[in-house]
Amino acid sequence: MRQGRQWFLVVMLLIPFCSSKAETVGIAPYRVLIINSWSKELPWQLSVENGIRAELVSRQLPYEIFAEYLDADRFDQTFNHDALSTFLNSKYQASSINLIIADSLPAVSFLMRYPSLLPGTPRVYLPDSDYISAKDIGKNDVVIPVKEDYIRSVNEAIQRTGATQLYVVGESFSEGGSNQLQRFKQTFKNKTASFRLHYLENLSMAELAEQTAQLPPNSAIFFLLIFKDSTETSYVPYQAASLLAQKANAPIFSLWEALMGSGIVGGYLLSGERLGAMAIRHALLKEQNISLDPNLSNAYGYYFDERQLIKHDIAKQTLPDNATIRFSEPSFWHAYRLEITLTLLLLTLLSFVTSTLFVVNKKRKRAIYALIQERRLLELRVADRTQALHDAKIQAEADARTDVLTGLNNRRAFYEHGRFLHEQASRYHNTYSVLLIDIDLFKEVNDVYGHDVGDRVLKQIANIIRQSIRNSDIPGRIGGDEFAVLLPHSAAHKMTEFAERIRSTVAQSSITIDSKAIKLTVSIGIAEFHSAEEMLDGVIKRADVALYEAKNSGRNNIVLYRETK
Repeated sequence: MRQGRQWFLVVMLLIPFCSSKAETVGIAPYRVLIINSWSKELPWQLSVENGIRAELVSRQLPYEIFAEYLDADRFDQTFNHDALSTFLNSKYQASSINLIIADSLPAVSFLMRYPSLLPGTPRVYLPDSDYISAKDIGKNDVVIPVKEDYIRSVNEAIQRTGATQLYVVGESFSEGGSNQLQRFKQTFKNKTASFRLHYLENLSMAELAEQTAQLPPNSAIFFLLIFKDSTETSYVPYQAASLLAQKANAPIFSLWEALMGSGIVGGYLLSGERLGAMAIRHALLKEQNISLDPNLSNAYGYYFDERQLIKHDIAKQTLPDNATIRFSEPSFWHAYRLEITLTLLLLTLLSFVTSTLFVVNKKRKRAIYALIQERRLLELRVADRTQALHDAKIQAEADARTDVLTGLNNRRAFYEHGRFLHEQASRYHNTYSVLLIDIDLFKEVNDVYGHDVGDRVLKQIANIIRQSIRNSDIPGRIGGDEFAVLLPHSAAHKMTEFAERIRSTVAQSSITIDSKAIKLTVSIGIAEFHSAEEMLDGVIKRADVALYEAKNSGRNNIVLYRETK
């Protein structure tokens, strides 16, 4: 079914500022710090984070998300907040945070109380009240009041079920539960409705299960958040809703999309993912000096669990056109759509062929047969030519990237592989090492014995390198007598033994010329990539410095580059 309304204006305004994936390479990640009011286990907070993540991905922005949890239900809102502010400043001051998002009132209150927390960083406040006025926020900050639309959500429950009795389940033992219960009661205070309102509040979970299992006909349940029951047992609201749904004899509705799958029918729900996406959209607009009044209805939507619709005999045809149905069993058509389509196409083709065979005469059959044969021959010739051209192209590309003498990567191919490896290591915080290998006194071999012998030396050194490395390593000949090896996921200090194996194997080898053995040696420089570098050339340059030191220290030697202090 159709999804919620699209932000046409926002999309049009932001198109000039969106970058392709190729353009994001090398761009610093967009870093978001989320300060959550409650504990880490609540599905709502994960839903908001998923919405933030999805919006950043849709804009092809590299990103990093950090999350902190105040756990306001367990601790007083002012509990040790001075120390927490100092800790967060220390933790994130070097992280270049681009945006801070405060979710729900305790986090909003905390963030407003400490303007010195990462000063200058834009903030998005998501208070569940009208707690913030315009004079309380900075010029780069955004406020999206998250007001519960209880009336529309309750009306949706009544419209779907035709209930005349609505039982509201809530508690006032926790701050989150108490806030929801108070605001719900205030919303429906002195309101005339077509249904009778009952409150099942501050009961134990066992009492709730018992009472909701015996509700009269034409009843529905509206589930507010339950964090704690009368026995002081703590619950995640999703868990509480699941326990209630196992016993209740009436359909359960709620206000939060994060509870979908717990056993609620659904209804007109506030989506954490939509709200998280709104926060990012408004923050990015604010960066472009574009201010739009947040429309919270964009964070709401109609969501329904098909399993619960079937259980409580609610027809899907009566749902809003833009409702999202989840947990659906695929229809026969959707399950076998491809097979059915192919079968119909095949039957159609067979019918056409059969009709044609009955219509055409023998002469036309022979003519068609001859034409088919000629066409097949032409197709075979074209296919052969195409394959030959393709093979030639592949061979030409391979020749352009391979050193003809040694069979290793040439300089161009080596650097292409190296740049790709460097980008992957930078993005995923991996490491790699570079070995530069130079043949000692190679010029004298060429001068004394000639270039034919020099070519034999180059081939022999290349074979030793090829036999010594791993399948994942990347060898190459990058100069006349200079070789290099890229070693992914390898720290330089662990590569000394690896380099020593190459050096000792070369030192034990020789080239025989007219019964005379010519001993060979190499010098090796090693350097390791570290995150401070931005280019592959920097790593190779340090390896070259180490190679130069190996040469100067008597050749036939290995030197690991170390930073000088």
